Amino acid sequence: MRDITNKHIVVVGAARSGLAVALLLNSKGATVFVTDHSTISEQTKAKLNNQEIPFEENGHTRQAHNGDFLVLSPGVPSDAPLVQQYRKADKDIFSEIEIASRFNNSPLVAVTGSNGKTTVANWLDHTWTIAERNHFTAGNIGSAFSDNVHESSSDCDGLLEVSSFQLDHIETFKAHISLLLNITPDHLDRYQNDFSKYAASKFRITENQTSDDWFIYNYDDSTVAAHAQSLKKKRMRLNCWHFHSVGNPTNRTVLSSETRTSC
Repeated sequence: MRDITNKHIVVVGAARSGLAVALLLNSKGATVFVTDHSTISEQTKAKLNNQEIPFEENGHTRQAHNGDFLVLSPGVPSDAPLVQQYRKADKDIFSEIEIASRFNNSPLVAVTGSNGKTTVANWLDHTWTIAERNHFTAGNIGSAFSDNVHESSSDCDGLLEVSSFQLDHIETFKAHISLLLNITPDHLDRYQNDFSKYAASKFRITENQTSDDWFIYNYDDSTVAAHAQSLKKKRMRLNCWHFHSVGNPTNRTVLSSETRTSC
C-alpha cells in the first residue's frame, strides 16, 4: 500500500463496509473523513467518534470533495455526483476491497456471480471449518474484508464473496483462487442498462491473476465461458477449472464435475 500517513482520504457511505475501511485507514495513520448521503446510525456515529474520525450525514459538503482519493462503499453508484467530481479531478477512486487487499496477508479465495455466490461462500466456509483450516469469511457476506485484515496471515485463508460493485473500483486486488459462477441480467441500472458493462465488471475478478493463480468458472454459462476463452486468446496463463451446473441455474449453482484447462 502507498504511504497513507496523513493522507486525507474520503470514505463515501457509512454502512458496514464504509465504517470498516474508515477504521482500517485511520489505524494506518490516514486522516479520514466519512460522508454519507443518508442518515448515519447512532451506533456507527459512536464508533467514529470513539476513533475521532469526523463525519457528515444527509449530504456531501465541500469537505467531501477535498480528499487525496476516494473510497466507495458498495452501495454508492459510480455515477454519483461526488464520484464524478473525483473522476473529473483525475483523483483515484477505490473500492473497500481494494483498500483492504493492500493490507491483507492471507491467500484469498473470491467468489462472484449474479446468483448463488452467497450459497457457495457459505459452502466454502463450511468446508474450511470441517477441514479445520484457519480462515475468515468476509466481503459481501458476514463482516467486511477491512474488518479482517488485522488478523490476516499466510496460514489463514480469506474466503470472500464479492459483488460487481466491489469489483468496479479495484486496481491491484487479486485472489489466489477466483470463482465465477454465472452472469445473468441484474443491477443493470448501475451499468447504463448495458449487460456487457455489467459482465465486464464481473470479469475483473481475473484481472490481476497470474500463472500462480486459479480461475474456476461455469462452463455452462456462455458469457462466462466466452470470458475464459478470451483469457486463452490473450495468453493469460491461468490455471483454470470449469464446472457444470445442475438444477435451476438462476437460483443456485452446484459443482457437479470439473475439468482442468489452461487459460
